[in-house]
Amino acid sequence: MFTIYPSRYEGWGLPVTESLAKGKVPLVSRISSLPEAGLDFAEYFDLEVETDFREKLEALLTDPNLLARKEKRIIREFRPRPWIEIAQEIIDKSLGVERQNHPFTIYHDATFYSFSRKHRRGQSPHAASAERFRAGTGWAEPDEKGCWITDEGITELVFTQPSVRYPDRLHLYLLAYGGAPASPVEKNTESLCDDDGHLHQLNIQIGKRVHSFHVEAERERWILVLIEVDDIADKEVRLQLDTLPISGRRNSFAVGIKSAYLCEAGDTAARLNFVEGIALGAPDALVNPHAVASEKMSRPVATELALAAPHDGRD
Repeated sequence: MFTIYPSRYEGWGLPVTESLAKGKVPLVSRISSLPEAGLDFAEYFDLEVETDFREKLEALLTDPNLLARKEKRIIREFRPRPWIEIAQEIIDKSLGVERQNHPFTIYHDATFYSFSRKHRRGQSPHAASAERFRAGTGWAEPDEKGCWITDEGITELVFTQPSVRYPDRLHLYLLAYGGAPASPVEKNTESLCDDDGHLHQLNIQIGKRVHSFHVEAERERWILVLIEVDDIADKEVRLQLDTLPISGRRNSFAVGIKSAYLCEAGDTAARLNFVEGIALGAPDALVNPHAVASEKMSRPVATELALAAPHDGRD
């Protein structure tokens, strides 16, 4: 005779639309998006008022003229939208939107960012989240340590300048860590690495330039990426990260990124403050001194202090 849909929450309410498409009156709760789905063709009731539901239900059960009038109107006036039309509208609107810098990619000068999910529980209270800068499908989900670079697609970091001026250069410091060594089965004497799986290679492309860095297995290393003024387009810096195939095949968990720090090359104070924080084992506390700690910070394990220049093949 008709349909009943007493839902408490909806994203859209497709069964209401399906009921109308079949020419049947839907009796639905007036919540969420259901009035948008049922328009004025549906019969609505207050979900929190039982008498309202009972009265509307009895009317549809006992008044055939009421039900017939509503059905005729649905058949005469309701026109369901074809899926192809909805898809085309989405495509047209998407193509009509001009590309803009995403506001969430804006960085703040001389700020320490963490790629791990620890900050969500207050375990790294001084570090800002670096999740805003991750782009592409090549990133794994953040874990307790950081975020792995996988082979599932493009892996990018996107930084948008907050100011209208253009610095001469930027210094990007990344704390990278290596995955476990290759197993004996994975070892390959023709590997482009060191043949035993203990050395991984991270490639970072900025424009047409590619910087290569070596990252040891199960160790951390700070690397320095120099960003020239020509690398900044429309106040945006875009870096593509990739790992070299290890032992003859790609390793989805060869290199991960734990932390990041971006500052202007000419900001000597910011650079010295960062280096001091690394040396003392608490970079996020010293670099972001005004952050409010939710609990006592546990200092990270001391890491290798080398601020590496791009690998030139001689080490």
